[in-house]
Amino acid sequence: MKSARQLALRKALVLAVMTITAFPVGAAATADTELEEVIVHGKQLDVLRKELIKAEDQFFDRYNELVGKQEYQVHCTVEQPIGSRVPRRYCRTGYEQNALAQAAREAAMMMQNFLDQLRRNVPPTQVMTTTSVSPSSIEGKHREFKKVMLDKVTHDETLLKALVNHARLMDRYNTVYREKFGKQEER
Repeated sequence: MKSARQLALRKALVLAVMTITAFPVGAAATADTELEEVIVHGKQLDVLRKELIKAEDQFFDRYNELVGKQEYQVHCTVEQPIGSRVPRRYCRTGYEQNALAQAAREAAMMMQNFLDQLRRNVPPTQVMTTTSVSPSSIEGKHREFKKVMLDKVTHDETLLKALVNHARLMDRYNTVYREKFGKQEER
């Protein structure tokens, strides 16, 4: 049986041999030669993402100035979805925010009533159901929102330029992402 010292010495010797054989014999001779200069054109994804968010904010700021109605204004927030540690950016219209707030209020009231009945040892009289916010009402507003958005973009040159700038940045970001990872980013 070999001692720990012999095993350590053997490992060091193997490592030294591997290091020596890893470098070609002519490597020392080429170290003195001048290397070719390489210029990399492009940007890092995080820089492109920040530019993309800035362009998106500029577009929505201009759009919100033009539209005036709170329900059609678009505001973006960064939220951490339940069950995830990765924050996401969500851009929602006023009517979507209002619907989410109403659904949350109604769900909280249903839960509160249900728990109050349980605390009083009274069988629940009300079945917990969905809220009064219907997807069809949101879809109807969404169709109207698209018409308003299209009208504002086609009649305001600044808004159109902001949209084109955002599209170019999005294209550049997607190109760099595909080059780095070989696929489209999952959203």
